[in-house]
Amino acid sequence: MQGISDHCGVLLEVEWSEIGLATQVERLIPVYHKTDFLGLQTFLRDKFARWAGNGSCVEEIWKNVKEIIFESIAPFVPQTIMKKEVGS
Repeated sequence: MQGISDHCGVLLEVEWSEIGLATQVERLIPVYHKTDFLGLQTFLRDKFARWAGNGSCVEEIWKNVKEIIFESIAPFVPQTIMKKEVGS
């Protein structure tokens, strides 16, 4: 009766068509709970005249609001980098 032994082994030969390296994709993630609320509030108050649009159409007011919000994220909302490994 043959038992398990380190004298008997299996050899496996594999050909790789290409070398696959895991690449990392980085994403910036806002850390909203660490927002500088007082600085953001002051910034938005200063930009209110641009928000209101002085009789502009709704689309233009909405465009201004979006620009102001995106402009405020960098200085007042800290961000962290999330790395995700992607296989090739």
